[in-house]
Amino acid sequence: MRLDFDLVRELLLVIEDESDFNTFVIFDSSNGRDLEQNYTLNEVYYHIDYLSQANLITKPTWTSDNVIIKNLTPAGHKFIGEIRADTNWNKTKDIAKKVGVFTLDSLKEIATGVASAAIQSYFLP
Repeated sequence: MRLDFDLVRELLLVIEDESDFNTFVIFDSSNGRDLEQNYTLNEVYYHIDYLSQANLITKPTWTSDNVIIKNLTPAGHKFIGEIRADTNWNKTKDIAKKVGVFTLDSLKEIATGVASAAIQSYFLP
């Protein structure tokens, strides 16, 4: 299956928004999130597994009916912090498209550059 980095971002945003120290995020076939309107449950599960392997989320608990996620990892918080704003995310994707690279590592590097440039623009006279 081809990775969909828009889905990666959406999952990270949902997990960040809905989880806390005592609240886990549960994905299943009937949780009512907007994700199911654009993606199959199989695609969502595949990308959750990818996020886990990429160490962007804590290790999920898989059951026969759902997947439970405790939280983002520090790396997950850093990445979503850099791409949370639509403008930063769109710039990151545009640069990746122009360069012709769509891997997590390259997107993270580009996102860091985009965030750094945005910060620097506030310091220029």
